[in-house]
Amino acid sequence: MKRSTPVSYQGFQHLFLVGLGRVGIDASIRMGLNQFRGRTHNWFFHNLHADEFSWQAMKAGEQPCDLVIGKVFDTEMAERLRDLGRPVLDFGPHQWNPAWDTHHIDWEQTGRRGGEIFLEKGFRHAAYFSSAIAPEHDLIWKGFSEYLMGKVDSLVRADRGRKQITQLLPERTLRPYEKTSAWLLSLPEPAALLLDSDHSAENLCSIAWFNEIRIPEQLSLLGIGNDSLLCESCMPALSSLELPSQKLGYALGEHAHAVLSGTEPQELQRFAPSRMLERHSTELTAVEDPIVARALGIMREEACQRTTLGEIISRLPISPRSFHTHFTQAMGRSPKEELFRIRVELARERLLDTRDTILHISMDCGFSDTDSFVRIFKRATGMTPTQYRKTHIP
Repeated sequence: MKRSTPVSYQGFQHLFLVGLGRVGIDASIRMGLNQFRGRTHNWFFHNLHADEFSWQAMKAGEQPCDLVIGKVFDTEMAERLRDLGRPVLDFGPHQWNPAWDTHHIDWEQTGRRGGEIFLEKGFRHAAYFSSAIAPEHDLIWKGFSEYLMGKVDSLVRADRGRKQITQLLPERTLRPYEKTSAWLLSLPEPAALLLDSDHSAENLCSIAWFNEIRIPEQLSLLGIGNDSLLCESCMPALSSLELPSQKLGYALGEHAHAVLSGTEPQELQRFAPSRMLERHSTELTAVEDPIVARALGIMREEACQRTTLGEIISRLPISPRSFHTHFTQAMGRSPKEELFRIRVELARERLLDTRDTILHISMDCGFSDTDSFVRIFKRATGMTPTQYRKTHIP
C-alpha cells in the first residue's frame, strides 16, 4: 500500500481531551463536543489518558496543543497543566484553579434526585454504593444523604474497598463480590439502593441474583447515566437517572470556542439530571398499606386518561376522608399531589423524547388545559415546559 500524501495540520486548532473515557457519561460528553466541532471544522481532538503524552514535549512546543479539556484528577496533574501554560477547561469535581472553571455535572443534585425518587416511592431504608473512591461520588452521597436525613429509618453508604464493606466478614482474603454480597445481605428489607453509575448497578444486579435477592421486591436499584444498552441488558432491566451529558459536551465546546477566539464565554452552568428512565428495577413502591398501594397502581395506569381522584377513590373500599388520611400518612403528600407528580414525570419524558406541542403533551398527560399544565409543571420543576425542553435538549 502506497503512503498517501501527508495531511497538513496547519490551520487546525489542537484540543487535548484528557481523562475522558469511551463509554457511559464520558462518551455522551464526547458526542456533545463532536456536535459543536461540526460548526467549526478546524478542531483536531487528541483523546488521551493523563499519562499518554509528554508534558515536556507539549511545553516545548513539539506537540501541538491549543487548549486542554478534561478532568484534573490530582495535584500532580494540576501542577503539570499549570506549567504547560495552555488554557484549561476542568470539568472535574475538584477546583484546582478558579481560572479553569467551566460547566459541570451537578453531582450533588444528582444524589438529591435519587433520594427524592426513593422517598416518593415510600422507602424507609436507603443506601448508596460506589465502585471506587472518587470526589464526584462524595458529592452524590452528600446530596443523597442530606435530603434523606431524618426522613428515612436507615441510611448507609458503602464504597468498594472501604471498611463499610470489609468489616462485615472475618479478616481473610475475600473476592470483591463476597464483600459486596455480605453488605447487600446486611441491608434491611425492602431497601432502595442508589449506585454511582450504571456499570456499578449492572454488577450489583449480578451479585443480587447470585445471593437470591429479589429485585425490585427486596432491593430497588437505581443507576446513574442511563446507558440504554447496558440498562436494558441487566436482569432485571435497570432504572437510571439520565444526565444531560451530551448537552454538557456541547456547552464545553462553546466555552472552548470562546476562549480560543478571545470572546466572552456564556455563564457557566451546572447540569442536573433531566429525568429518571424507569425500568423493572424500581417498579414496585414500598408501601405496606394495600389500599394506598392499589390507589398508586390506578394512578400510574390511568394518569394519562384524565381519571379524577374521585373516580379512583370510588373503586376503593374506604371513605374519601379516611383515604386521604391513609395516603398522606403512607406517602408524606396528598393524593392530589401524587397524581400531579406522576403526570409531570410523564410530561417530562414527552418533552425530551418527542417534538409534540405543549398543547398535545398537556392533553395526552391528563391535564385539563394548557394553563394548568404550565402552572403545575413550573411549580414542580422551577421551569415552564418550553424552558425545560430548551434546557435539556442539546
